[in-house]
Amino acid sequence: MVLVGDGHRLAGVGAVAATDLHGEQIAVTAHRDGAGYDRVVAELLAELGVAAALVRSAPGPAFCRAVAHGDALALTTAPETLHPNVTARPLEPARTLAFELLWRDQTASPALNELVRVAQNVKRGTTTRRALAAVA
Repeated sequence: MVLVGDGHRLAGVGAVAATDLHGEQIAVTAHRDGAGYDRVVAELLAELGVAAALVRSAPGPAFCRAVAHGDALALTTAPETLHPNVTARPLEPARTLAFELLWRDQTASPALNELVRVAQNVKRGTTTRRALAAVA
């Protein structure tokens, strides 16, 4: 998905073509906790042949504020909730993101066990993403 501020030229309905991202500023976290996300965004843009500027944005709520103010776009999986001034539009061509959960058996805890259980149920389609977010 492409997150777009309501006042941005790409705000609207329907899919955003990858070519429409040329020359745009794409927000990334530039934070060690978001390094995986930042790498995936850079790799996706390269795969699509898109020349866009990756710009540093603060993680968390500030990330969506940058998009809402029109300072940048963001790429993400389908979000369940959005900042009030942000629209999520599908990216065309569509891409999927593989997600892997790794853990050490010897460091198990009740919280970790619940996270693994809910993640397995999400994968099987028996639990909503909201449940996973609540555990994390």
